[in-house]
Amino acid sequence: MPRPTAFLKDSEVVDYFLTNKTVQGCTPKTLLFYRQNLRYFREYLNRQEIPLLEADQFQIMGFLAMRTAEVAPATLHIYFRVLRTFYNWCIEQGFRPDNPLKKVPQPRVPHKVLAVFSPDQLNDLLAVCGTTEYLKARNTAILLVMLDTAIRRAEVVAMKLDDIDWPNSTIKIHGKGRKERYVKFSTETGLALKKYLLYHHRQCPETWLTEEGQPLKERGLGMFFRRLKDRAGIRGVRCSPHTVRHTSACMFLNKGSVESLQVLLGHSSIKSTEIYIETVRSKKALSEHVIASPVANLKRK
Repeated sequence: MPRPTAFLKDSEVVDYFLTNKTVQGCTPKTLLFYRQNLRYFREYLNRQEIPLLEADQFQIMGFLAMRTAEVAPATLHIYFRVLRTFYNWCIEQGFRPDNPLKKVPQPRVPHKVLAVFSPDQLNDLLAVCGTTEYLKARNTAILLVMLDTAIRRAEVVAMKLDDIDWPNSTIKIHGKGRKERYVKFSTETGLALKKYLLYHHRQCPETWLTEEGQPLKERGLGMFFRRLKDRAGIRGVRCSPHTVRHTSACMFLNKGSVESLQVLLGHSSIKSTEIYIETVRSKKALSEHVIASPVANLKRK
């Protein structure tokens, strides 16, 4: 039987939910993600004076329909997932007898071919990695590590010196959801790392440091890529850590398996990894068209 909820405020319910997620081991970043996305729905319900625990499928569909014109389909899908998780928790706690999301159609995310760097663009980026010897060594090492391992932006800045296993050429990665995994790096990447570490202040445990000797943050990494884009003259593709991750994944699939790529990327579901298959197939089809073009091979009279 559902528990009495008449005296529970929406803010209290959300706090209980987030406390539960904290006990489950969610990171502060994940907790903020839940709080922010639930806030949008709460604001929508407040305008109609409907408590969070009493929302039905019609209010949820109304909220999603309203947001359709304001956000990307992927963001709409995130709202759906967050609300589904929240109301499943409400059922577990006895706050509701059912999940209203069961009667709501899941928003579709359009299939898109991922934009990745070409080999020429990667070489252009590596050629303009820094304006000083230190920055050139550090930024070259960062770019090669990211390209070799496909690690996320947050995982890059979280790297510690002790995470690098030199004899086995691996790095222990502290991934999403506090999940650890190991990734491999090549000889060339290892040499770039060693060259950079000649400048490193060894008393600092973080791998990547600013010129002032402070640990590099995600914001600083993003700024590095924005500057790199301007110096390299990159056009037609977003210059970001995530694009390097996409590029690395697609390059890996040219010779590696999707199952190995799933482990490399730290994906819990192989469905998340399979998005790269279509991008690789599309690029292969375009390259094969050069020799297989129907018009080019048409013997005209």
